[in-house]
Amino acid sequence: MALDQAKPESDIDLIYKKDPIGKMSYQEYIDFIRDLENALQNRVDLVVKDKMNPIVAYDARIK
Repeated sequence: MALDQAKPESDIDLIYKKDPIGKMSYQEYIDFIRDLENALQNRVDLVVKDKMNPIVAYDARIK
């Protein structure tokens, strides 16, 4: 979650609204994250919205 505290070594947190594991193999999911990291030139944390703690999701304004 962005808190205006980004540093050069910070990763990018992305929230995915549909569980990609159900549609992709685990390897495809890992490859998807690597593709995102290559495209964004940064580390990526991919979080599935439905698996988030509801308090964290609300705080992140995910509804």
